[in-house]
Amino acid sequence: MVTWRNKAYLHDWVPQFVCCVCGESNTVAAHVGGNGTKGMSCKVPDYQTAPLCQTCHDRLDGRALPPLDQAERERVFWGMVECAGQFIADRLDSEVKRRRKFGQRKPGSRASQSPRLKMGERRRREG
Repeated sequence: MVTWRNKAYLHDWVPQFVCCVCGESNTVAAHVGGNGTKGMSCKVPDYQTAPLCQTCHDRLDGRALPPLDQAERERVFWGMVECAGQFIADRLDSEVKRRRKFGQRKPGSRASQSPRLKMGERRRREG
């Protein structure tokens, strides 16, 4: 199985957000494991990360007490969803702006079809 990795997402994007448990502004990307997918040499995909301060990250991974309770774990989950969702929205927005700048059309529109396809269509209609 190929796991999605993106250093820019981990080191630049996720740390922009505040800790989703305590609100601390100095955060790191914490991989949120689920259903036994996290362990030694088994890291989850990078999109399954949440912004956590170092203390909350240690509590999530079991290196510090007290461990996160159920409500805090839910905040971690929704922090992960928000971070990934905004990343996707930002990338889509960038792609739309890039296409508008260079005048590219949607795939499948008549203007984006190659001349060879148009000629082929004409030949079939005429023949």
